[in-house]
Amino acid sequence: MEALTPMSLMTRTAKLACVGVLAALATACGGGDAATGNSNVSTSRHAVGGELSGLSEGGSITLMNNSADELTLTRNGLFTFDEPVQSHYRVVVSQNPYWQRCEVSSGIGSATAAVANIRVSCSEVNAVKTAFSPGLLSPYGVAVDPNGDVYVTEFSGNVVKKISPEGVVLDTISHASLNMPYGIASDADGNIYIANFGNDSITKMSRSGVFSTIADPSFSGLAGIAVDRLGTVYVVNSGNNTISKILAGGNVSLIADPSISSPRAIAVDSLGSIYIPSLSGNSITKITSGGAVTVITDASIDTPYGIAIHQNGSIFVANYGNSTFSRIAPGTGAVTVFAPSAIFQRPFRITVGTGENVYVIDNATNDVYKIAPSQ
Repeated sequence: MEALTPMSLMTRTAKLACVGVLAALATACGGGDAATGNSNVSTSRHAVGGELSGLSEGGSITLMNNSADELTLTRNGLFTFDEPVQSHYRVVVSQNPYWQRCEVSSGIGSATAAVANIRVSCSEVNAVKTAFSPGLLSPYGVAVDPNGDVYVTEFSGNVVKKISPEGVVLDTISHASLNMPYGIASDADGNIYIANFGNDSITKMSRSGVFSTIADPSFSGLAGIAVDRLGTVYVVNSGNNTISKILAGGNVSLIADPSISSPRAIAVDSLGSIYIPSLSGNSITKITSGGAVTVITDASIDTPYGIAIHQNGSIFVANYGNSTFSRIAPGTGAVTVFAPSAIFQRPFRITVGTGENVYVIDNATNDVYKIAPSQ
């Protein structure tokens, strides 16, 4: 072992000091920790978020950050992505809400601290009409099954047309029970129900093509028809301003309210509430499953012959009297009127389809149109 003399001790101390200076210089120049070799680049991560506004109640929007971090929002207000970022962020709309379009501002940048200034604003859109199935014979009712196929009743021809989502007539359905077929509806299993105005009966056609008939003394001038998620059937009695409710087991009861006046259509939402437009009152009566009654009015509602409800609660109304259709947003009740003069002459019946498609019968031209929001 080497003996440490005063001179050798001074030499070793100088060498260590030199090494320390070199290490400090290397670190200052970006060389990192000399002992570990780790980079001195910052590894701090920052939250990315902002605020959403204009989203309709019941709607949802999906945002994407850096093509990887997905965030679905169902209400307005502040939001933050799950994954913080080390540097850059790029926020875009991955999926727009139903019948709305949203824009992102301040969505691109480099994060040096928490980001909270991203703004996402949503608004209603315009409607675009596409000719779907022209030249039908007195089309009175329209419905869409779970596969997206469209069914249209031909009142004068006593038949039902089955039409593909592309507008191709797949079948002309006839049966002895069909007598002035008016309203039509599909249940969740794809069974089709047809209200026969001519003989006050309901024709049920199963998915496999088996026909059966439902009749009851309460039926009077059958018009619109709807089916809820439990298989309960509701049918409009235009002859006495009432609604017949038919349970899946076959029991029939009658629903009446003074607000129901000259009804021709009916729709049911996911909670089991029914909506009945009144032609003479230019209003819509809502009756919950518990029996509570609310009357919906708006200046845009004019001779409402048709009504439909999307699963998110959006209500669509066909206004025969002013050649428009209205969308009533869920929750807030905000009304958007679609009234380009080139769309309709006499919108008569309406139903929601797959995606954002809405189908409308124009009574003046005997055509069915597919309506979708502008992109």
